[in-house]
Amino acid sequence: MSLRAFRTVLAGLFVLGAVTACGPDLGKANFARTTVAAQPGSGDQTPDGPITDPAVTVAALQLVDPCGLVDNATLADLGTPAGPRVNSIDLGMCSNEVKDAGGKTIKIAVQLGSSAIGGATKASGAVGGLARIEDKADDGSCDVTALTGKAPDLGIRVNTIYTGGDSCRTAGGVLEKVVKRIHEKPPKYSVEKGSLVNVDLCSVIDGQVLTEAVPAARKQANGLHVCSWLGSGPSVLLTFTRGTKTVESADFKKVDLGGGVTGFQKTKKTGSSDCSIRWQHRSINGDVGDNLALNYTYYSADASKDDPCGKALKLVQNVLTKVPKP
Repeated sequence: MSLRAFRTVLAGLFVLGAVTACGPDLGKANFARTTVAAQPGSGDQTPDGPITDPAVTVAALQLVDPCGLVDNATLADLGTPAGPRVNSIDLGMCSNEVKDAGGKTIKIAVQLGSSAIGGATKASGAVGGLARIEDKADDGSCDVTALTGKAPDLGIRVNTIYTGGDSCRTAGGVLEKVVKRIHEKPPKYSVEKGSLVNVDLCSVIDGQVLTEAVPAARKQANGLHVCSWLGSGPSVLLTFTRGTKTVESADFKKVDLGGGVTGFQKTKKTGSSDCSIRWQHRSINGDVGDNLALNYTYYSADASKDDPCGKALKLVQNVLTKVPKP
């Protein structure tokens, strides 16, 4: 996920899942001092070299419940938390809001396995033995990240939006607590039969099937629950989310995926050769469950000659043979 996409997701998450701050112009008022942890990383040597910490591997972080990392107990020293809000777009992401002692709102989100590192931003200092990267946006929000992987870069990212407060100092203090909890006793997801929480999506398509659709594909994890395969022309993206299932609509038409599984297929009518297939892998509660989506795209191809949905369907059918059965 790019840095811009990450901040877009955060904005939507705060609008949909958190309490909206209303009232007077808080930026011009005087407020009581907020207690914030000391700035992490100050004076620490920036780690350089391979990352070998077993607590922050993709496999380990997939099992961590991010809402347990930004719970009320973790954020109580900042003020009064509203309660964590899960994000169905990304199971590695959760948010919370805090009212500080002066009534200002602090919006906080954590993302495990974030790929929005920011190539122009240099690591400076350390947090929990991991390189620390700080990136303050023009709007006053701040991202502070602990680097957990290289090539591709992945990290544990904390974002804060704190109008009238020190967003970077606050994000750094929360990140320090988050990394400490991950090392000591992280809150974890339960893994029921058929769950996709701990599945490496980059391993669920056979090489030969993939080569037919995307020749010379370069595989890359884009977070904890997303994998992409990029070729010289076509590309494939496989994503796991948790939420309501897709239903038939003007855009999505039913398609038989085989083995009694029904999917929903969307074809782009103009421009690139593009096809998306979504299906619910496992029901959890009513329409809510573990969902998978595979997207095949070939920007320079003619869809009538490329058959994007034929290729996408073949890839999906292969995925179905590799993921755990519900």
